[in-house]
Amino acid sequence: MKKTILFLAVLALLIVTACQYNYGNTTTNYTDFNDLLANYTVTQNDSESNVTSVANETNNSTQVDESKASFKITGTEGELIRIPVKAVDPDGDFLEYKFSEPFNVEGLWLTKIGDEGKYLVKVSVSDGFLSTSEYVLIDVLRANRPPQLECPKTITVQETETVTISCNVLDEEGDPVVIGYDGWMRTSSYKTDYGDAGEYSVIVRARDQSGETKETVKIIVEKKNRAPVIEKLNDLTVQETESVQIQPKVSDLDGDSVTVTYSAPFDNKGKWTPDFGDKGTYAVTVTATDGKDTTTSTFNLTVLRKNRAPVLKPIEDVVVKEGEMIRLPVQAYDPDGDEITTSYSGWMDSSEYQTTYDDAEPNGCNTKGCVATYYTTVTVSDGVLSASQQVKITVQDRNRPPEFLWG
Repeated sequence: MKKTILFLAVLALLIVTACQYNYGNTTTNYTDFNDLLANYTVTQNDSESNVTSVANETNNSTQVDESKASFKITGTEGELIRIPVKAVDPDGDFLEYKFSEPFNVEGLWLTKIGDEGKYLVKVSVSDGFLSTSEYVLIDVLRANRPPQLECPKTITVQETETVTISCNVLDEEGDPVVIGYDGWMRTSSYKTDYGDAGEYSVIVRARDQSGETKETVKIIVEKKNRAPVIEKLNDLTVQETESVQIQPKVSDLDGDSVTVTYSAPFDNKGKWTPDFGDKGTYAVTVTATDGKDTTTSTFNLTVLRKNRAPVLKPIEDVVVKEGEMIRLPVQAYDPDGDEITTSYSGWMDSSEYQTTYDDAEPNGCNTKGCVATYYTTVTVSDGVLSASQQVKITVQDRNRPPEFLWG
């Protein structure tokens, strides 16, 4: 009679729990097999109030003999699965349940990712004298996996270069994946600028409907040296003999010390005085360096010819006697090669003069030994500039022989 009552009680319980069982927010489906209790035997029962549970040995495998199972429970990785076995002993005896691993003594198993497979779990009930055992098939289905994300650990660039985070993303189920970026970057690429030098972290997130995977990428931006800056140099025009001083405005955005040099004919201080004959156009290069990078700037310097006056060689004073020819030895040249003209002013109006016997008797002097002094200015010119010299001419009296007067 006891066995009959216990059998009917267990049968009723299993039929009820064959329906869907909700545990918290996790749903586990139970499906009974045909002839669920065909091989189920009960040796003894006890009252419900005296039931405790004890864990048993492991009896699970992904390769199982499903024909041994009397009952099937289906769940998904990550769910809490419970074996809701319950028995009543008409004699009120104390009952103990035993569940093989991975279930605990309460008949609970919190699955996790990686537990996919079929497990044959042995469930036993005992009143301390007699026991009954059955196998329950636990079918753990594969849960939807979050995307797999593989990103570079470190990316190194220099200032002004573009950082591009390229990650490999795989979703086993082929679900749409949304990629997001947090931290120093909000997109997959970023063009750095001067001043961005430093180390940064970017969190890359890959998310589908089931979950999220994230990785942290370290971004190293190295300082990039900036070459010195030379402000634009304007072309210059000077004349020969006019000094030139170059004063470029040079700066370095990194605050580095800058050395400035100049191309020939300028000296190391940027100074040059063109001489006569330096007429022409010069391409002048100014170079600035901070020891790492160099900047150059070029401008044109035009040197104009500066006109020079003709050169008149000194003319010695002239001393003659009356009746002699005066010839002034004018010698002149133009250093620029310009054509020159010679002019005379004063007592003479040309380079030659034939004196007379009266030239030594100026101012009424009519005695023997008279002497007369005259001045003539010789001028040479290139049309712009000129050179002059005053020449002193002394005419001495000459004694003349007597002359016959006939008639």
